[in-house]
Amino acid sequence: MSKQVDLTGKTFGYLKVKNLKEVKHTHAFWNCECTYCGKDTVVRGTDLNTGKSTRCLGCYSRRFNKEESLEIARRVNDGDTKVSIAEDLDCSYKAIYSALKLIIELQNLKEKRC
Repeated sequence: MSKQVDLTGKTFGYLKVKNLKEVKHTHAFWNCECTYCGKDTVVRGTDLNTGKSTRCLGCYSRRFNKEESLEIARRVNDGDTKVSIAEDLDCSYKAIYSALKLIIELQNLKEKRC
């Protein structure tokens, strides 16, 4: 069994480790604060060290409003990659797909009404 490393005070992406919450079945769980939105969250130490977790779930699954979604669709049409858009907007790749899906749903509703 490996020695427990103290992550207190370290920052991983937007997550700043506050303290150790508990150890379950050899996995350490840490209380963290998302410096992007200010929410507290609990994250497994392995996920912090490997880069799997870099922000709270709320920030990771960010949703876009209609105007933001239209801007994303415009950028995709102009040739920007979804990855570059996600990096620019500081969100997940999946959030870009959700925004594009919203635009498609809005277009389908508009066509049904006409």
